[in-house]
Amino acid sequence: MENERILPAKKRYGKIGWIYLAGSLLFLGVQLGAQALMRMFFPTLAAGASLMLVFSMLPMYAVIVPYFCLLLRPVPASPPERHSLTAGQFFTALLMCYALMYAGNWAGQLITTSLGALRGSPVQNPLLNVVLDLNPWIAFLVTVLLAPLVEELIFRKLLVDRTVPFGQKRAVLLSGLMFGLFHGNLNQFAYAFLLGLFFAFLYVKTGRLRYPILLHMIINFMGSVAGLLMMEYSGILSFLEMLDQPVLAMESLMGRLPQLLVFFCYSVVLLAAAAAGIVLLIVNRKSFTLDAGGDPLCYTGRNPLLLASAGMFLYCLFWTVLILFQLFY
Repeated sequence: MENERILPAKKRYGKIGWIYLAGSLLFLGVQLGAQALMRMFFPTLAAGASLMLVFSMLPMYAVIVPYFCLLLRPVPASPPERHSLTAGQFFTALLMCYALMYAGNWAGQLITTSLGALRGSPVQNPLLNVVLDLNPWIAFLVTVLLAPLVEELIFRKLLVDRTVPFGQKRAVLLSGLMFGLFHGNLNQFAYAFLLGLFFAFLYVKTGRLRYPILLHMIINFMGSVAGLLMMEYSGILSFLEMLDQPVLAMESLMGRLPQLLVFFCYSVVLLAAAAAGIVLLIVNRKSFTLDAGGDPLCYTGRNPLLLASAGMFLYCLFWTVLILFQLFY
């Protein structure tokens, strides 16, 4: 009897895992291929982070979205029931999201700093260098508009709809884990995992993808475009570029004291938002309830199906190996 309940779930998890593993290989292949073609035929353009990002991400999105939609279409889907959020509930969710991003970012930095101390050299953050070199408009197009739409479709709508019959908890955990690993580096994994859990929870509870998409867009805007503009306005970007000339760097920074004051106030507001979000998460912790199982015909026990199926296990293993490779090589 137990096998009759486990096998349907294990089979579906395995199929989904293989699809996402192959999609990951396709994702990396198209991205690396587009970058290689750029360097080969347009070496001058490839030297700029903004154009390189556009010409590697757009072809990748154009390929992987149809891939996942077509491959997952035959897998039965059970969308969650639809409910709406009030403006106040959405704002509360936004503060919670920012708190999770803030806490996850600090956790990731703590882990990578500790690992860097152990190995004797700092762990580089590949995203930081790219973001600092991006044009704000390109950052807006790719990280604020395109990335949330594509990632929420793939890791919430397509994934959760097909795993939630085996339990809301398992679907939310799987969505967060696969989303976090998909970022491919430890610096992003911690906060992407936490945000993935929250976005999946929100989608399961509301059945409306627009809420995770909007929150994702706002969080990415605050972390990329708004941060870039404020750093440029305050002169911090120029300061960082002149670190090899400390005297000139400090003179440049001291000449922009009013702008630095604005940046300081902006930072205080963000810190207050993170603190408010943490308080809200603690106060509302009992509201984060999920069903252990959905469809009574499906397995709802404690077996970690994401690891019990070869496809899911290999997906997690593949991205874990890439993250470790990026850490130590």
